[in-house]
Amino acid sequence: MKIILAIFSVFLSTALYCQPDTNLLLRGKVSDDVVLLRWAPTNPAIWQAGNDRGYVILRSKLDIDHEAYEVLDTVRPATLQKFQDKKDHINPAMLNLGANALFSSYLEGDAISAEQNLESRFTSALYAADMDALTAELLGLRYIDQDAQPGQKYQYVVIATGSEVPISSATVMIDMMAASIPAPILITDVVEDEGKVNLVWQTHPRFPEYTAYYIERSENGSDFKR
Repeated sequence: MKIILAIFSVFLSTALYCQPDTNLLLRGKVSDDVVLLRWAPTNPAIWQAGNDRGYVILRSKLDIDHEAYEVLDTVRPATLQKFQDKKDHINPAMLNLGANALFSSYLEGDAISAEQNLESRFTSALYAADMDALTAELLGLRYIDQDAQPGQKYQYVVIATGSEVPISSATVMIDMMAASIPAPILITDVVEDEGKVNLVWQTHPRFPEYTAYYIERSENGSDFKR
């Protein structure tokens, strides 16, 4: 029986163009005529501020007149109840990891310091968001713009706000006519072993943006299953 494998890279969304600052990273892509935005703070302090006050999403149409920015939304993490309502989600492990990162608290006398506790929660939240889109949305790190018009170019800005002023922002440009997805990764070597097959492939040129790889298998060359 002939089996064909395809490997697809998984990362923080396909960026057509991005301009991150040192505290906030933003990626965007077009999928089924909607714009998907994913962002990530680069340190625990910004993550904590975003959890407390949310992220402001701005959009401007890049035409001849370059329209002024409009506020689309302020995105905040979901409540614990909303996490619990999704318990039957296809990836409950990432949902649980994200919820624990968001809602667990530090108690005096713990084996680790408060700073280590925050760093651990921050790292867990970003990993869970990278591995599951719904978890990213519930963590307040993902936004879907369903009002973007075909054929247009947009500039998006995501702002993490502090108690009085913005503390960090990131920008991405989305061209609705230039949407694309990464091609499957080329498998360079297949090593057969007893009861298993070892696959070898080269890392993608944009490897720093990727968290993991999906592996799909087909027995007929057309119907692939993850």
